[in-house]
Amino acid sequence: MSNHRIPVFLPRYIDPPETDCDCRKTKLDMEFKAAILHQVAKQGETVQKGAVLFEGEVEKISFEVLSPAEGLLVEICFSDGDYCTFNEALAYIENTSLNHVYSK
Repeated sequence: MSNHRIPVFLPRYIDPPETDCDCRKTKLDMEFKAAILHQVAKQGETVQKGAVLFEGEVEKISFEVLSPAEGLLVEICFSDGDYCTFNEALAYIENTSLNHVYSK
């Protein structure tokens, strides 16, 4: 049985920080933007769904990239401090618990 790799992407929309200023009340659309990312989780670590994998910043807004699944972080596709965009894979998680779903 093979393991299933799940890609990790930047979120399409980033929530603005909580503030009283009306200038940042709408979500930031990441489709045509690049964010600086820093690794929190390390390649080879086992991660839980919802765990923080990366921290990012775009237009002075900080955000976190969360794990979409439980599994082993088998590949990180960028170097710490690189600019990354919405449609590129940041990492891959290998989820062995999906084997029973796909093997039938």
